[in-house]
This record gives sequence, structure tokens and C-alpha cells, in this order.
Amino acid sequence: MIYSSFAGITCNHGRRADWLDGLWSRWVRTDEDLRKARRILFDAFPPLPTPQEAFRFQELLAAEILSTEGEQSRTRSQSLKEHLRAVRLYGDALSSTLLSKYSIRQLARNSGKAPHLTGQGNAFQLAVDCARVIASNGIAALLSDLTNVLRNGDLVVCVDPDSPISIECKLGKVKDPRFERQGRRGRQLARLESIHEFLRTGRGVIFGEEKERITVKVAHTPQFGYALVDKLVVSALDHKPLALNPSSAEFYAASILGEVADVQPALEAWKTSKGDHFALGSSLDPLRSGTWPDVPPPILWGISPAARWALMEGDVAISHAMRVEALVGLASGNIRVTSVIDQPGRIPWGYQIQVGDKYLSLSANLVLQVLYCHETVASVGEELLEQAEKAFALFGGAV
Repeated sequence: MIYSSFAGITCNHGRRADWLDGLWSRWVRTDEDLRKARRILFDAFPPLPTPQEAFRFQELLAAEILSTEGEQSRTRSQSLKEHLRAVRLYGDALSSTLLSKYSIRQLARNSGKAPHLTGQGNAFQLAVDCARVIASNGIAALLSDLTNVLRNGDLVVCVDPDSPISIECKLGKVKDPRFERQGRRGRQLARLESIHEFLRTGRGVIFGEEKERITVKVAHTPQFGYALVDKLVVSALDHKPLALNPSSAEFYAASILGEVADVQPALEAWKTSKGDHFALGSSLDPLRSGTWPDVPPPILWGISPAARWALMEGDVAISHAMRVEALVGLASGNIRVTSVIDQPGRIPWGYQIQVGDKYLSLSANLVLQVLYCHETVASVGEELLEQAEKAFALFGGAV
């Protein structure tokens, strides 16, 4: 006897019929098919989008995500899961063209898995319709569920790169105002309001946190070492894995997956001192795990198209190390970086900085800009000194 079930047709001893597995597999794309789908998005990506271009590209993203979710309903596949994250990277890239890193960082302050569009039904279509209307009025709107990084609101209206407007789109009836602060909807409202207030004023407590955050604006314009990155990736694509240390501050290695660079000569030439601290990152890290609001996807980097595609796909891996002490000794006026100290955080160190006869400490998170965004060490050093100056002034010298 054969029984039917939600999961498919099963034999009476609980094993799925072989012929049904074959039928399902015809409806699921291969890894090469998925790669071709991502290439379509890569080629269609608008680097400087108008509101209408941004909306049309999001229609492509939505169609691809919905199609993939349909395949996931028929088979469990790690390839499909990874494909969805890779597709949403293009949504992240679009966000970075319309919003500042500062505002993306605030809008990423939420946990949870990437949303399932198919399960939202008409609710997602409502958000799409709203985005279309907003775009037709000359303002770009981002659909948060098409990204990895935008975790608050269904729509982000890009009226200002540093202070966008988040909107929740609901199909249900309007609640009695007495109860709208209850449950999940109440938490969503509280989080959105706290983020908007923080973006508007530059200080506040984000919903779910305890400590007040204060914004310090810096005028620094970052400088990037994209020429070196392009050299590394192009060499790797030519099956010439490369390892080098461009200065006493950094070490690089790059290769196509499956190949290995000879790192020993470059490591031996790297001038380091006993007791130095080192931070290491891989270009694969942002592609494979978590939410990375501070790292714009490689499609936005100033490198060749072949290199951008190779890094978006993870075909080439770049390992990048920095000697944390490289910023010690930097000075501007009466401000000087004196030492590396232990400090909890994403990087477990900070910098002690002397300002006149006083001291303050700042996190070493700027090192991440070097490792993952390839900002130059000199550039992050300038920003660190400016941050110290602004932080010292903010607290009236009471540090």
C-alpha cells in the first residue's frame, strides 16, 4: 500500500519512492544553473541607480529569491541556502549605493534568520507595491527582505543616506491604539522608533540595548588599496597564487580555491616584533556567515570586473593579516597612539591614546576596515587620530 503525505509519496515502510526523487530533481537547478542566475544579477546591477532602476533591479532579486524558495520546498539543499545568501549580497550592494555605512549599521541591529518571502504571500506584495509607488515619485526605496543587512522595517525609504525612513507594511486591520504596543508589532515599532531617533539626533538607546550610543562625525575620506587587491585576484585567476607583504604592517595571500600560495618567503620577509598582536581575515568570511553591514560587497570595489565577479562568487580567497601595533606611534598635534591594550569587542584589543596629559582608549575595530574592505593602514590611522580628537572634545576633555 502507498500512503500520501505532505513531504511526498512514501512507501508503507516510510521510504520515499525513487521515481518521485527523480521527478523532484528535474525541477531543481544545478550549481551551474544557480551560478548563471547570479551572473545575470551581476551583469544587471546598477552602480549608480535612479529610483526606478533600483526598483527594477529589486524585482529581479525578488523573482530569483521566490524561485529558489520554491525549489527549497521540494528538496533540502545546502547549495540553495548558500545561493539565497549570495543573491541577497546584491541587495546589500544596492543598499550601499543608496545609504551610508553609518545608517546601514543601525538598520542591521536585529537578530534572526533571513525572511522567507513565499510565506509572506500578499504581505510581501504589499511592500513591493509600496516601493513601486515611492520610486515612481522619484525616491528610491529598498525592500529589506531582499538583503542580508537591513533587519528593520519592510521598506527603507532613502530620503537621506544618513537618515532614511523605515516603514512597516501591514495587511491586517489597524489595531486599537491601546494595544498596538503589545507583542511582536509593538517590539517592531519600539525598535524602529529608537533607530529613527538615534539617526535623527545622533544619540540614544536602541531598543533591546542598555547603553546609550553617541555619534561622533568625522571628516575623514577613506583611501583603499584596490590596485593591490586587483593584482592579487588577477594573478590567482591566472593560476599563479600570490603571497606578499606590501609593508611591515600587512601580509596578503590569494589563490583560487583548491590552489595554495607559497607564503613562506613573504612571511620570512615580514618584519615583526616579539609580542606583536595580529588580526587575520578572509574575503570568504562575509560571504559565508552573519551580517556584515560594514563591508560593502566586492561588486562595489574599484577593481576589474573579473576580479569583482571572482570575489562575489568566492572563486578566489584573499587572506589578509595586519600587525595591530602598526598604528602605535602615530601622532597629530598633541594626540598620540601609545599602545595596544586588551579590550573586549569584535577585535579583543583597543588602542590607548594620549591627548596632552590625559589618556583615552578606543576600540581596534578600524582594523576590520583594513582586513575586509582593504582600506590602507595609513588611512585608518588618520581616522583613528580624528576619532580620538572628536571623542576628547565631546567629553570636554574629561577622559
